[in-house]
Amino acid sequence: MRIVTEGAARGIEDLQRYGMPFAREQDERISQRFFGAHTYRRTAYAGDYTGLEIQRTLINRAA
Repeated sequence: MRIVTEGAARGIEDLQRYGMPFAREQDERISQRFFGAHTYRRTAYAGDYTGLEIQRTLINRAA
């Protein structure tokens, strides 16, 4: 768990750099929402298809 949490910000930065179409706030920050039983908004997302968009982004990066 520690490795995942310590590397999460870097993973998001990498996905942004690769062109991941994250949902954005009006000030261009990545939008975050509640997920599951979270107390705080922690989940970056891409509409209702976050997993699919992550796959597309990584496939395009690898191509």
